[in-house]
Amino acid sequence: MKRFGITDSFYSILITLLCGTPVSGHSQRLSYRPPLEKVLVILGQDMGATGGFAYPDNDGYLDHFDQVPAGFTTYTSINRLEGLTEKTNYGSGNVCAQCYLDNEKYNNSVVVLGLYMVNQLAEITNGSLDANIKKLGTWISAANRPVFVRIGYEFNASWAGYKPSDYIAAFRYLTDYWEEMGVLNFNTVWQSDGYGSSAQLLAWYPGDNYVDWMAYSHFDGKGEGIIALAKTRSKPVMIAEATPRMDLKTTDGATAIQGWFEPFFNTIQQNKGVIQAFCYINTNWEAQSMWKGGGWGDSRIQVNPEVQEFWINELLMDHYQFASSQLFETLSPFGTHHKELAQASFKLVKKGAFYLLKSDDDEPAFFVLYTTTGQKILEGKWPANTLFDFHLIDMQRYLLKLNVKSDQMIIKL
Repeated sequence: MKRFGITDSFYSILITLLCGTPVSGHSQRLSYRPPLEKVLVILGQDMGATGGFAYPDNDGYLDHFDQVPAGFTTYTSINRLEGLTEKTNYGSGNVCAQCYLDNEKYNNSVVVLGLYMVNQLAEITNGSLDANIKKLGTWISAANRPVFVRIGYEFNASWAGYKPSDYIAAFRYLTDYWEEMGVLNFNTVWQSDGYGSSAQLLAWYPGDNYVDWMAYSHFDGKGEGIIALAKTRSKPVMIAEATPRMDLKTTDGATAIQGWFEPFFNTIQQNKGVIQAFCYINTNWEAQSMWKGGGWGDSRIQVNPEVQEFWINELLMDHYQFASSQLFETLSPFGTHHKELAQASFKLVKKGAFYLLKSDDDEPAFFVLYTTTGQKILEGKWPANTLFDFHLIDMQRYLLKLNVKSDQMIIKL
């Protein structure tokens, strides 16, 4: 039985103050997950699809709908980092992650970044791409918002050709590298192609400590294996890519709704509290040279009045989350303030059941310790240049809320 409160806190956590030498180690990334009843609405997967930009990217989702999506999907590769800070086009629409950050319309939207790694796994783990890994980590930290990184998306797809052991090693290498850098505002996304049983998918699984979200592509495959696995591991699921593979310009609205949209949203409803984000690809596939002739059609919601009306009515339901000034706060119970976290002078290391934090600041800090459900455990003053020793007896996670020189910080334990 879990017990909380100041009196019962001694059963779940023991805190002592110790003076001593700083302990080397690395920071742990924050956990981003909406309340269990909520689902993030995310759009992608190119600038023309999402809209809100200058011509030719001014006829997308944001140009036809009032609500700004909670996030946007975009892409880059670890060996070239194309499309990260400057606009590029693979023949599938313009992509530019930084362009979204520079667009005030997306100020309150999270980033969902697809990281292409085909034929790059060995270079990742042997250190050849460390410079690019560092550049990407620096960009993530500077984004000053939650960034969900789909590391080697569709890891089990034949087109990727990943050997499971190599993929796992690369996934872990990237995660460890960014944490060693002190990048805290990213979550890892482990995305399948929508096929495979739970047992089959586990061959590629990097481990619970490395995977924050499980995900899948909702095209022909429906992600049953990933969803089942997420339930057993208490992981949230993101439908990281979804499109109906039909031409909404020419398909009868009722046919499209009954054939794809209703079943799609039913899948989300039937897995309430598990599927907590979906990324809809709102694009004219036939207008993009990479996809033309592949049978993907035109999936833009705005080109079919009946589908558009259905979509608007569906998303009026309270459990869908869009961009707002409070969105980032709801994803992490007490907010993040990433810039202050990145600049703060502290070290964190786990040793057995203990977490040691060292403050290098010359002034004392005030702390409040919460459970991840928002229950306050203890509060007090953290003396300057001292170590905190957290003994997590029941091994559950806590949030330490600090105030160092008036800057809010949160560290996930």
